[in-house]
Amino acid sequence: MIKSRKHQLVIALILACICVPVLSAEPNETKTELKFEISTRVRSKGLRRFTGPVKPKYVAIFSMSDLSRFYPGVWTNNYTEMAKMILATSAGQSMSEIQKELLKADRAISTISRISKAQMHGIVKYKVEDTEFGLYAFTLEDAKLVTEAFVETLTKKAREKLPPLLEKFMNELKPRLQDYRERTADIKKKLTEKEPEVKSAESAYKTLKNTDRYRILADTEAYEKAKETIAQMNKMLSILDIEIAGTSEKLEVIEKFRESDNFSNATLEKLEQMFVEQMVELRGAMGRKEAALRLRDRGKQFYDFFDAWTGLDRDVNSLKNNLKDYEKRVLYYEEQIANPHPELLPPKVLQNKVTIYPVLVEE
Repeated sequence: MIKSRKHQLVIALILACICVPVLSAEPNETKTELKFEISTRVRSKGLRRFTGPVKPKYVAIFSMSDLSRFYPGVWTNNYTEMAKMILATSAGQSMSEIQKELLKADRAISTISRISKAQMHGIVKYKVEDTEFGLYAFTLEDAKLVTEAFVETLTKKAREKLPPLLEKFMNELKPRLQDYRERTADIKKKLTEKEPEVKSAESAYKTLKNTDRYRILADTEAYEKAKETIAQMNKMLSILDIEIAGTSEKLEVIEKFRESDNFSNATLEKLEQMFVEQMVELRGAMGRKEAALRLRDRGKQFYDFFDAWTGLDRDVNSLKNNLKDYEKRVLYYEEQIANPHPELLPPKVLQNKVTIYPVLVEE
């Protein structure tokens, strides 16, 4: 009696598989327009093995964009909820009863592979993991329906999560965009002020160089020469200051002796001669000092003009580099806001392509 009932159940399942009612799906705004291709090539690699007298005859193979951000473990840990949502869709309701039973038994959906790859979004590279699915079915119509229901369910779950994620995303990006827009405007203002200063400083430097002994040298060579002159003159001025101090001290001593009444005329004449000699030495040292000061001042003037020009030029170049960077960031954030990152968009079937293969049935 028990064997007879089992035999009747098998026959009923086979009849249900053959006599599948074909129902039209109701319109649904979340439905993805899929392109189904029917292959005559039998698919076996990477597929699930079925035991028992009743086995699915088809498998719908397709890949979907990165799903981990929305549905971690959704077809394993929460499969009961997933199955309910799939069966609640118009496509799910239109499936054959035997297909519904396969879905409820966690036998209709299989993850075949996951492929990680890098993609560019604007100027940022990120990683995605595309998932290849296999959905088993008893008929071609069931294969189409279960695929449509599966994709619709995932899209619906995504849209439940997307609004808060997108709002958070926008709330983070808009202040950054405003900040970089303000920085960009500030730099442009500084450039309008500094660029004329650079031209003025360059003109002053070139004019000085063309009237000075540095005109035959390249700018960097002239700059180094000016630094060398300043160093040499500073060293010379230190020596001259010591020499002038020593000569001045000698003159003071000679002057005291000249005012004394304790020396003979011959000695006073000798002191007078020494006084004149030291005065000559003093005037000579002071003259050399004045010349050294002039040379140092000319070198310092050239040095300062060159430094002022190159310093302003560096500032302008730095501002221009910052401007390029900020403009790129403004463009990046504008693009991000106008075209949100793929992670904030519903998942999609790659190329909207689904291939339905016949499954090798083991006798």
